[in-house]
Amino acid sequence: MFLYIVRHGQSERNRDRSGPFDCPLTGVGEEQARRAAEWLADKGIETIYCSPSIRTLQTATAIGKRLGLRPKAWGDLVEWGFLFDSPGLTGKEMRTRFPDIEIDDSFRDDVPWIAHKDDESWTELKERARSVLETILERHPTGSSPVALVTHAHFARFLIGEAIGFSEVEGLGGVIEHYNCGITAIEFRPDRTILWYLNAHGHLGDLITH
Repeated sequence: MFLYIVRHGQSERNRDRSGPFDCPLTGVGEEQARRAAEWLADKGIETIYCSPSIRTLQTATAIGKRLGLRPKAWGDLVEWGFLFDSPGLTGKEMRTRFPDIEIDDSFRDDVPWIAHKDDESWTELKERARSVLETILERHPTGSSPVALVTHAHFARFLIGEAIGFSEVEGLGGVIEHYNCGITAIEFRPDRTILWYLNAHGHLGDLITH
């Protein structure tokens, strides 16, 4: 099974280095998402999961439309530390603003989805990444069609680290980097795991941001 890990496009906070944590994409970020979608179009992907942050919902929507798929929101794909100063959207807001995303009943209509959490240690993030990887491999065992995840820089680092066997929590923050809409491909075989490429970004052309 191939797993494609996609970081979201440039957000307003990526550009400005300030502002709300749960912010939308910039115009550059929207174009990055479109280019990533085009690049992924021939990879045979049949399932897309995305973090429920606004910037990842937007990125996943662009990819899903190009691939003819409906991405599924998954709370455990959110960035390290959750949304800090932002409670997140309610389930109703997500369904209204992002009708092309599958929002299940775990996202309540009347409650911001992550209002109950605002911090996370590196160790907790590593455990969350491990749990996500286990769930993916249970849902999509060897021989399954490719899967794409639309997520965030820190979470992607730890997920990749779990997949390829990194054991040091402290090192992951500086060893693995992802541009906005950079793509990592990992293949899971019965006898081994292969990192085919890390942070591929040729599809972005001159729109390299982080």
